[in-house]
Amino acid sequence: MEYQRLGQADLSISRLGFGGLAIGGFHYGKTKDQQSIVAIHRALELGVNFFDTADIYGFGRSERILSKGLGEYRKKSIIATKVGMRWDKKGEKSYCDLSPKHILEAVESSLYNLRIDNIPLYQIHYPDPKTPVSQTMKVLNELKEKKKIRYIGCSNFTPDLINKYQKYGRIESLQASYNILDQEADKHLFPVCHKLNMGIISYNPIAQGLLTGKYNENTKFSDKDRRSQSKYFTRKTLSRIMPLLDKMRE
Repeated sequence: MEYQRLGQADLSISRLGFGGLAIGGFHYGKTKDQQSIVAIHRALELGVNFFDTADIYGFGRSERILSKGLGEYRKKSIIATKVGMRWDKKGEKSYCDLSPKHILEAVESSLYNLRIDNIPLYQIHYPDPKTPVSQTMKVLNELKEKKKIRYIGCSNFTPDLINKYQKYGRIESLQASYNILDQEADKHLFPVCHKLNMGIISYNPIAQGLLTGKYNENTKFSDKDRRSQSKYFTRKTLSRIMPLLDKMRE
């Protein structure tokens, strides 16, 4: 496994990370906890030390399963989680909330779920247009001072937002969708990150599983599986990509 410094942070992370969305057992169909734990153990065996999750994944289930799977390695691993997305009262729709009140509640919940005293990388999941940037960054900077979190990251930001948030404190990393089918981030996002010496974390590297070659035009996903609404699994995309995947197999 190769390792790389994340931005300017004192963190050496594996270049391949473990994404915790599916182990929440919600967005990718039903997932058995034991299967998730086996996958986490395998990642550790391969030298992975970077594990990414979010408090909203499976209503906190992803964080809890990740902690259980890591066991004694949880404090040796670089765990990244996210804040800023909440479920409505019915648990059906999500919305953004980066208010100081929510962040303070959320960080304690994540620390409890993960069973750690300090979160290595605490990321803003999505921007919240209702909450002033100054308020969000003030509370995040205070959490750094209190050693609840080590570094602040962001996800799904535009170049303008990155620059805006950086005025109020150091943002160490950006998460953005990036794979051989989706390279828009190369045009505007990544140049800003390079200029600011920010680390880049790519999500969707295998296009929600499409690039594994396990799926085709006849694959059916349940309505609760996010891929049933995904741009990667439309008939138009599949008809274009399948011949390319066949060539890759060759």
